[in-house]
Amino acid sequence: MKKGLSALICVLFLSALISVVHSDSFKILGTRPLSMGGAFVAIGEDALTQYWNPAGLGIGKDVDVQIPVNVKLEATGDILGSADRLSKIADQFTQISAAQDQGKAISLDQISAFATGIKELDNLNDPSKGVLVDVNAGANIRVSHFAVAINNFTSFGFRPFNRY
Repeated sequence: MKKGLSALICVLFLSALISVVHSDSFKILGTRPLSMGGAFVAIGEDALTQYWNPAGLGIGKDVDVQIPVNVKLEATGDILGSADRLSKIADQFTQISAAQDQGKAISLDQISAFATGIKELDNLNDPSKGVLVDVNAGANIRVSHFAVAINNFTSFGFRPFNRY
């Protein structure tokens, strides 16, 4: 009995850890609920009624069709700042490369830009830097007291990693 209880507690604990490891943002269907911050539960008058408040299907007699398409991009850890700083010194990298090809000397400003570029490339390896993308699309139809909705939510992310 004690071993069974211990195993059950262990399984529950591990399942709780898995839910912490994988978390996702709350998906808000529709532009009007999004503008209200997701506080759309009390309103039931469009094609998303069956999602937000199914009881709202009983009061409507109209026809509503929605084809929502949404894309959200979230950049984390100042990755856009790193990319901007790298793009600003890209011209100096071109000048350094041209000087090396022609056998010319490299100035102190170019050496400084090279060191700054290496530092920025190394900063891209920071695990807090990345990009998260949410894409969703669907079709929602409401006719009087009946509603059908098909919605797809896709999330993916990536983290830059470089070896130089």
